Amino acid sequence: MISLVELHLENNHISGEVPPMLRKTQFLDLSNNIISGRIPPVLQKFKHEVFVGNLDLCGPVMEISCRIVEEGDVSSKQEENESQKDDIYVGLYVSIGLGFYLAFWGVCGALTLKHSWRYAYFNFVDTTFNRIYVSIAIYVARFQRNSQT
Repeated sequence: MISLVELHLENNHISGEVPPMLRKTQFLDLSNNIISGRIPPVLQKFKHEVFVGNLDLCGPVMEISCRIVEEGDVSSKQEENESQKDDIYVGLYVSIGLGFYLAFWGVCGALTLKHSWRYAYFNFVDTTFNRIYVSIAIYVARFQRNSQT
């Protein structure tokens, strides 16, 4: 990238810091991205418009003074955000799994241990199945009788 002449990366949602290796670049557009950190001295020859839309970017070109940033500060913020997202998903998966486990064994355990509940449940299922079967049989018989006439 040292001998790169033109670089157009506007509106690409690129994040991270600007690399200082763009020494021979004559035209650069990094506007409207998520770039952060200090603008390297090599790139301070470009106008303000090249870096517009990058709120966390600082340096003389942006007229925003840079506070002293530790090397891992920017990347640690990104890692922290990703870690928080991962924690949300872990909690979601654990609660779904726990809910399924408790509901499944709550129903099956009750039917296994309690004879009267097991008898009532399977009696209900059998009765419901019979009602549905009889309703379908009556409907089919009516349909066949009406289609013959």
